Amino acid sequence: MGGGNINLRLGRLSDLSRVLLLWLLFLSPLLGYAQHSGLRAIRRGESISTMRDMCVGARIGGQISFLRTGANSEFSTPYIGYQYGFELLIPVNDNFEIQMAALGSWKGGTLESRFGAYDGGIPITTRIRIMSVNLSLFVNYIRREGLYWDFYGGIGIVPQVQATGRMELEFAGGTQSHDLNVGFNDKDHIFPLNFGLGVHIGARYHSQFALSLWYEHDFLNLLPKQKRFYGAVTPDFLLRHDFSRPYIQSLDKLATLAGGISFVYYIKL
Repeated sequence: MGGGNINLRLGRLSDLSRVLLLWLLFLSPLLGYAQHSGLRAIRRGESISTMRDMCVGARIGGQISFLRTGANSEFSTPYIGYQYGFELLIPVNDNFEIQMAALGSWKGGTLESRFGAYDGGIPITTRIRIMSVNLSLFVNYIRREGLYWDFYGGIGIVPQVQATGRMELEFAGGTQSHDLNVGFNDKDHIFPLNFGLGVHIGARYHSQFALSLWYEHDFLNLLPKQKRFYGAVTPDFLLRHDFSRPYIQSLDKLATLAGGISFVYYIKL
């Protein structure tokens, strides 16, 4: 019995060592950039070298987002939201760097649509807000101006995980509010995964403060597999029943896009 426990523990340690080894193999090239003396930043005022440090930063910003719905990708009215999180800068050479970020982001919009077949469809005003976690990876081109300013522009990918959401429905006779369930089947409101492409430009002062303008275009339909069951329902019926799932599925497509401005404070590693 004791020998079996020892073997089990040794097996777990072996699995753990393999995971740590894989992480070290993955991270060693990145850490090498930070430790290599040629990539350490020369103190400003002593040299005009453009070499930079690896940095981690706290980021916060505001954004304007839209929803795209239907086969024709009709746009909602905008929603003013915000994003916050952390990012990591990894210098590659004088002119290029890799920027990775993990950000919480609120997107949404207001829709005007019709639901069901009663009297040509019941007019409904819908306000949707969706909170996602964005895991972005950008490649930036940098240009040094003087001893203190860096100007940069970049392009990258923005994989996302939808975390939660809220939908408010307003129609003749009343209103409803629902939390959006996130999942992979037709009992959920929205699909948990999304993917976008992004571009940004910005300025960085003294490798410590940065201000950027950015745009992100998301491509995936956030509606899970359709399961429709709506017909000639009346406003009174809607008022007495939760119709959030058939309603959001009736939109056929739900996608997001956003643009905004962000401020970052960096610490050198």
